[in-house]
Amino acid sequence: MSLVRDSHPGDAVALHSLWKICIEEFHGRRGGDELVASWPVTAQEDPFAVFMSQFADTRSRVWVGEHHDLIVGSSAAWVTEEVGHLAIYVGAEHRRFGQGPKLLEKAMEWFALEKISTIDAIALPGDRDLKSLFEKSDFKARLLIMRASLNPGEA
Repeated sequence: MSLVRDSHPGDAVALHSLWKICIEEFHGRRGGDELVASWPVTAQEDPFAVFMSQFADTRSRVWVGEHHDLIVGSSAAWVTEEVGHLAIYVGAEHRRFGQGPKLLEKAMEWFALEKISTIDAIALPGDRDLKSLFEKSDFKARLLIMRASLNPGEA
């Protein structure tokens, strides 16, 4: 059975493992390393301390997606300067089973309760599935970052 629920302290180790899988998947994908570097939290930090910080910060939340009692995805929502930010990740082998939309729905409900009307979410170039998920929920692409290098072979 699949479900999405609020995270709790007992999820810290499983979420840290999922976070590491996400970073490994993004590594080498176009924009992946830059995206990971931009996150306020990295897998190299103490996972328990990072996870527990959400309970001290009323302007952030984390949810987990479970399939047969196994954490297979998560969404994190946080607010800075009255703009909501959203990150969603579902393990590759558990995609297409409805976890992404459920995780997105939980985050959007929380943003509404927090009275946050502007929400930013990021999808990597070529991640058509995540882009489609966001577009189905009325997200619009508003920024594309292009990069060039004057050093051959670098970008």
